Amino acid sequence: MKKIILLLIITSASLSSCKKTQDVSTVATIPTMAIVGDEAITIPVGGSFTDLGAKLIDEDGSVSTIMATENPLNTNTPGFYTLRYKKITKSGYTATALRVVLVTSVSSSLDYSGTYVRTSNGQSVNVRKIGTGLYATNNVGGVPNDPAFVFDVYFGHTENSTIVVPLQDGGFGEVYCTNASLSATPADTVIKWAVMGDRFGTALRTFSRK
Repeated sequence: MKKIILLLIITSASLSSCKKTQDVSTVATIPTMAIVGDEAITIPVGGSFTDLGAKLIDEDGSVSTIMATENPLNTNTPGFYTLRYKKITKSGYTATALRVVLVTSVSSSLDYSGTYVRTSNGQSVNVRKIGTGLYATNNVGGVPNDPAFVFDVYFGHTENSTIVVPLQDGGFGEVYCTNASLSATPADTVIKWAVMGDRFGTALRTFSRK
């Protein structure tokens, strides 16, 4: 009799384990949207652009390619253009992604990359050149001692002294800058802008190249 009871206990435990495994396998994942190719692109005035779209991974794991639902790009007119990719997922989520395209006529030899210091607090930020007229900074707000504010924000210039920080995906949602300017002299290069986005104040921020 003892042997029979032990067998029943083992069989019951095995069935319970199988049921748990089945439940876990049916849990849906959060949908994600990711840009295919570069998030920021620069092209010359009159140049060509091929949209590679964005990849949507839905809750059930299915993958689809989404083309820009908002595409104001005009390759004959200098400026920054934000392309938006948007899709309602199978469970009703809204998945979005942004790509920025700079159309510029500036010289490819211009280079404002380097280490800059925010004048109000001494925080160093990095500016690197992506392509003609196009740059990325790793700390757009010059926020000290907080890794959460360290993420790439793209900016560029269509004219030598004019810079634009367009609407784009940031660390806390969408971000852009107003009152952006760049002045370059043999002695110094100074960048100024006010950051518009969640967790940023609206103060004008000034950065001087080391």
